[in-house]
Amino acid sequence: NQYLIGDILSVTPGEIGLLLIVLVAVLVFWSLYSNRLTLTAVHPQLASSRGIPVQLSQTIFTTAIAVVVTLSLPSVGLLILNSLLVLPGASARNVARNLKQYHLFSVLFALVASIGGLIVSYYWGASAGAAISLALALIFVPVLRGDRLLYIVVSLTILFNTIGMEWLYKALEQYTYITVRSIVFKLVSLAAMFVL
Repeated sequence: NQYLIGDILSVTPGEIGLLLIVLVAVLVFWSLYSNRLTLTAVHPQLASSRGIPVQLSQTIFTTAIAVVVTLSLPSVGLLILNSLLVLPGASARNVARNLKQYHLFSVLFALVASIGGLIVSYYWGASAGAAISLALALIFVPVLRGDRLLYIVVSLTILFNTIGMEWLYKALEQYTYITVRSIVFKLVSLAAMFVL
């Protein structure tokens, strides 16, 4: 349960110090390699022709994400971590006009949702992780443009997959339930895509 929901309010000073070191390392990495990573992501062939080691850049970036996720998972939890990885960037994509604005809005949305979720959690007595995830979702919904229905269908699919907790049923070896639930969710998602 700790890894699924986490407990952001019980983070020890040692964990905060470790996360601060990781933050500084990620900021240094990003300031030094952001242009290379952007070029590698947008056009790998062009990056390779300019002498950028594409495979190495992608491996380092993936490793950095894995380290951040691994270190923050026990304190933050999977629910809020997935929300913080996806929703600020998805929200910023619909508002930003260039790459600098995209980065700025992503960080701004994450900070506003985190602080707002903690405030709501404090005054309403709700779970901090759930409040932050809800705040991220509330930021995401208004900035949707013409693809609202597609985003809603994909969001519902992600929600149903999270609720389904296949990892629990796999551990309990209930494969029949997993198969039936998976087929039902996929059929509902497919029908929703064509109907909506």
